Amino acid sequence: MVNAVWLPLMTAGAVPNLVYCAYLMRSKRTSANFRANGTVHYWFLATVMAIFWFVSTLMYGIASLKLGALGPVYGWPFFMSLIVIVSSVIGILAGEWKDAMKAAVRLQLAGVAVLIAAVILLSYTGRHL
Repeated sequence: MVNAVWLPLMTAGAVPNLVYCAYLMRSKRTSANFRANGTVHYWFLATVMAIFWFVSTLMYGIASLKLGALGPVYGWPFFMSLIVIVSSVIGILAGEWKDAMKAAVRLQLAGVAVLIAAVILLSYTGRHL
């Protein structure tokens, strides 16, 4: 099963991250910030984001099998590119970039354009193999 690899992979990444975060929160005495008034909304959004990430990863695993032998070769770049493209668009629509320097916004848009071009090129080459 292609999705079975995620459990050991995520556990191996989560353990050192959790240990380091706990160390930082203890040494900087910032753990109380997570229980401050008004943070329930952020906990909810973080949970929704985690659910979306988990479901998208499961969908990638299923889709890569349906793409055949080269599924991971084509599926992973599409998956990663779509994550960056969609999050960039949502960030722009949410106003995250409204106070950014014009050069930074142009660089971000250029990066998104390169990703879109790469997805189109990858799609084209996939049909002609």
